[in-house]
Amino acid sequence: DSGTGLNENVATVLLGMVRLLSTIAACVLCRRCGRRPLTLVSSVGCGLSMLGLGAYEWFKHENPLLGWSWIPPACIFTYTIACTLGFLVIPWVMIGEVYPIQVRGIVGGITTMAAHLFIFMVVKTFPLLKSELTQPGTYLLYGGISFFGSIYFYACLPETKNKTLQEIEDYFSGRPSNVKTGSFSCKKEKSVEDAPKS
Repeated sequence: DSGTGLNENVATVLLGMVRLLSTIAACVLCRRCGRRPLTLVSSVGCGLSMLGLGAYEWFKHENPLLGWSWIPPACIFTYTIACTLGFLVIPWVMIGEVYPIQVRGIVGGITTMAAHLFIFMVVKTFPLLKSELTQPGTYLLYGGISFFGSIYFYACLPETKNKTLQEIEDYFSGRPSNVKTGSFSCKKEKSVEDAPKS
């Protein structure tokens, strides 16, 4: 729809390659930077890309001769990178860290089911939202939801990198713990697994 000359098949292959590389990068950065920074970068990146796409579609609706046909593909690729770096990787990592071992199996299964249910709902409601809110309005709504998520993650999501399962459980139980929600750093911290072996 953007009018770009990029072939659809080529774009699909490129998008798959970008997703693969982003997943590999997320696996590396998750260990180095932690879960919290990646989640915040992911939510802000998704929000900015959706707002950019929505703004472009709105201006194009007002001015059909608007150029800059590279903006929609750029926003979609940016969204894919941002989403893969955090939203599509971090939740599955944290399932094994946040849930107590006594309920991890059943609650992890419920979480996985809920995640795929929400994805299904987003896909199925897109045509309805597009007809009711217009295409630009739908993208702007998605962007707004991502920014709302950023605020929630900043306020509530703890950093579990280099923390033991006991420390994480103490945090959620309200007991004294060194798990924080205010860190945003890629500096390497000492952990039990980094301690020298005797």
